Amino acid sequence: MKQNYRNCWHRCTYADRPFTYVEIPKAGCTTIKHQMSKYFKGKYEFPPVSASSELTRYMDYSRGPILENEDLVFTVVRDPIARMYSGIKMLCKIKHPSVPAEMLELYEIKSDYSFVNMFLDEPWMFNLFKDTHLTLDEYCIGNYLERIDFACSIEKIDSLEKTLLKECGAHLIFGHNNKADKKFDLVLTDREIKIILEKFGLEASYSLNDKLSRRFIHVIKYNYNNWKIESKDRTIHYG
Repeated sequence: MKQNYRNCWHRCTYADRPFTYVEIPKAGCTTIKHQMSKYFKGKYEFPPVSASSELTRYMDYSRGPILENEDLVFTVVRDPIARMYSGIKMLCKIKHPSVPAEMLELYEIKSDYSFVNMFLDEPWMFNLFKDTHLTLDEYCIGNYLERIDFACSIEKIDSLEKTLLKECGAHLIFGHNNKADKKFDLVLTDREIKIILEKFGLEASYSLNDKLSRRFIHVIKYNYNNWKIESKDRTIHYG
């Protein structure tokens, strides 16, 4: 699979304390980068790579820059299925050229996320993961997990605010605190979950999430079976 290289390392210095954000798209990245820009010094540090690079080359380059030991390296994660559906809905909203007309038409009719389920079996669905922001978690951070000093789930992003304040003195307010989308009324069948995990590679993303949750107390261990339960009956709402 060919995929665009994500400019996934964003390095800033605040009060002479360097910190680096490793971006996972559709996990609060726009808000985080906007806030970081207020404290931005220097330039982004990442090696350029062609958009047509093969996946193996992409993964080699996604190792990021050589960082000094004093850098605080952090990332923010999100439930993989929530990321996928939110990302596809955004592609429809902006009328991305990868989205076929029939999906755009159904998106205009339906106000929830269920319209995506109608197309899970379509061969072109896999193409939505090429050259878009739907880069899988492991392609963003999988090669350098040991270099990450702090990680949290988007539902617990207030812990990142506290960490950056303590470590760098930076007063960043991300605005996602405890705002899991309770209107995310997506309900999936066993068959749909099986397709999503196997066809779109999200099983590896959940496995990566499990590793992070064991290491970082502010990372929720997401459970894809949660999507089988009606939204009103869920004890945990993923945003």
